[in-house]
Amino acid sequence: MWVQVWNVPLHWISEDVRCKIGQALGGTVDVVIPGNGNKKGRYMRLKVMMNISKPLPRGKLIKLGGDTTWVELRYENLPYVCFYCGILGHNEKTFVQRAKDIRSDTLKRDPFGAWLKAENRVASADNQRHEGVHNMSK
Repeated sequence: MWVQVWNVPLHWISEDVRCKIGQALGGTVDVVIPGNGNKKGRYMRLKVMMNISKPLPRGKLIKLGGDTTWVELRYENLPYVCFYCGILGHNEKTFVQRAKDIRSDTLKRDPFGAWLKAENRVASADNQRHEGVHNMSK
């Protein structure tokens, strides 16, 4: 699954940070660092292996040296995702637990939202070469 990691400070874009984030998500397969952009809004793309039977992480707190920062995660080409529980395969309208919570007046505010879905992006081999694909399986 391709994940965009947002709000990574430029000076943190390194092999160490890529590995930390990738391992926290379940293991990194590939990494793409866009060559353009500025410090604000910069992101890395990671192809990761994830347990999709659990809620998608909304972000991760990453510590490097003495600094800690929250990075936001957005997912490319997401199929059905429930904005109530964060699990793939259904949506909040068909999620049985949400319906039960509505009936019992215990409905939680949706902690997940459309912002989880990254703008779909298909990078050609030429674009990836210019953007710097790093195959982590080597």
